[in-house]
Amino acid sequence: MKRRTKEMLGTLKRLSADARTNIFKRIELVAAILKDHDWLAEVYDGDELKAKDALQEEHFHELNGVFTLGVLVQIHATFPTEAEWGEVRYNLAAMRAKWNEQRTVDTEERAPVTRIKKADYDEAVKKCEAVEQRLGQSDELLKSRDEDIGGLRGRITELERENATLRGRITELERVVDRQLQPA
Repeated sequence: MKRRTKEMLGTLKRLSADARTNIFKRIELVAAILKDHDWLAEVYDGDELKAKDALQEEHFHELNGVFTLGVLVQIHATFPTEAEWGEVRYNLAAMRAKWNEQRTVDTEERAPVTRIKKADYDEAVKKCEAVEQRLGQSDELLKSRDEDIGGLRGRITELERENATLRGRITELERVVDRQLQPA
């Protein structure tokens, strides 16, 4: 092997190592830049898609047609540490596969979606409305009965006072009668 070839292989190895960590750092920077809403508003009228397209064209042109910057940012959001990227040697295809696998797991963990026919939905809505109407009527009846009970409690209190007064009078009258019936 020629000495020059050895030097070129060494240079290529350094450039490859730099390129691997460089892609992660570039994606990390873009993710941070896109969070700056003032910058988005000022430069791209708040249009994140335009910003991504421009950043991809200027700073990720070698990936055009292979990966969109939007997907790379989503992958970074799912796997934000450099260690996770280092596990697959910064291989974008491997990171995308890992990301797709994670999305599949997330989708499987969601509650299943139940689909119903429009007619069944309309019938359920009608039943719900009928139940709500009956509930409203029950609330009115309950309120009316609460008012009746409140009135009756007031009347009970009033009658208890009258009863106490009358008992006091009866006791007084019994004393008077007892005095009168006693021999002088």
